[in-house]
Amino acid sequence: MELTFVDDLGDTHVVEADPGYGLDSIMAHLEEESGIPVHEQAIVFNGVPLVGSKTLREFGVADKSMLLLRRQRNTPVKGQFAGDGLQGQIEVVSRQRTIMENMEHASEHIPKSFESVTMLCVPAEVNGRPVKALVNTYAQHTLISLGCAEACG
Repeated sequence: MELTFVDDLGDTHVVEADPGYGLDSIMAHLEEESGIPVHEQAIVFNGVPLVGSKTLREFGVADKSMLLLRRQRNTPVKGQFAGDGLQGQIEVVSRQRTIMENMEHASEHIPKSFESVTMLCVPAEVNGRPVKALVNTYAQHTLISLGCAEACG
C-alpha cells in the first residue's frame, strides 16, 4: 500500500508498505526517505500518535492514508533561534503558518481525507462474467478498468 507522510516543514514522503509491517519497519523506510533518524521520529495518524509494536493494519492505516511525521529533538531547527538571524526565524514561522493553513483548508474542504475508508471486496457479475469488486463505501462514483470492461463486453 502507498502511504504519504507530511513532515513539520510541509514536505511529503511517499512510502510503499505492506499492511503487516510494524512501526519500526516504516520508521526505517522514513529515515531513508526523509533523512530524519528513527529516534527523532514521531508518527501521527488521525490525530493519534503511533507507538508500540503493532502493525499498520492493527493501527487502522489503510492504502493511500496520509500521516504526519513529526521530528522530536532537543536541537533547534535551522532558523529557529536568534543565532540564525531574524530572516531564518521569519522563514520558519512562515512555513509553519503555511502548513497550518493547508491543514485547515484540507479539513474544511476535503474532510473525508482525514478519515479511514472502509473498503469491501465483493463478488459481482458484469454481463454474466464474474468479477471481484473493491467497493469504497464513501465513493460517489464507480469506476472499472478498461481491461475489465473489455473482458466483460
